[in-house]
Amino acid sequence: MKNNGTAPAVIGVTKSEGRRILWCRWTGRNLESGQTVVLKTLGGLEIARVEKTEAPTFSEFIPNEEILRVATPEDLAVWAVQRAKGEAACRVAQQAADGMGIPLQMKKAFHSLDNSRITFFFTVEWNADAVELSRKLAFHYGKPVELRLMTPKKALAQTFGCGCSGCCGNGSKGAGNSICSPFS
Repeated sequence: MKNNGTAPAVIGVTKSEGRRILWCRWTGRNLESGQTVVLKTLGGLEIARVEKTEAPTFSEFIPNEEILRVATPEDLAVWAVQRAKGEAACRVAQQAADGMGIPLQMKKAFHSLDNSRITFFFTVEWNADAVELSRKLAFHYGKPVELRLMTPKKALAQTFGCGCSGCCGNGSKGAGNSICSPFS
């Protein structure tokens, strides 16, 4: 989207771990689809990819996130390191949950780009109180921790890891597969 840099534009992005489009404010110039950007979110700084450069036509639409800048190679290198640290954090959290007798399964964890917060994604078969686990992990890492429950569809996508928006399990965007559908 071409922007003169004065009026904020609204840009659609997807975060690395999700497929949902988030609408974000942008006051810079010339963002194109496919570019990688740094977002300022409630969870800290995150990497995202530009998907749509035309704003939705909602009359009272106010985006929550803001695009800070186009991601640099250094940002992408830090993000790769943070993702690797997230895998280790996920194992630590699973061991802590098992030790506390909390019946949940950690699926993934992400450190924010600025290393100010960790977000854990988990599934659970029935209600479980994870407040004490959250406190224990926050004390262990010395930073805020957020625990997010994954829906069964997102957990299925994590299991297969094909990366398509509907998680068909084979990367073909759900065509002819009975496991799931991109529109369900």
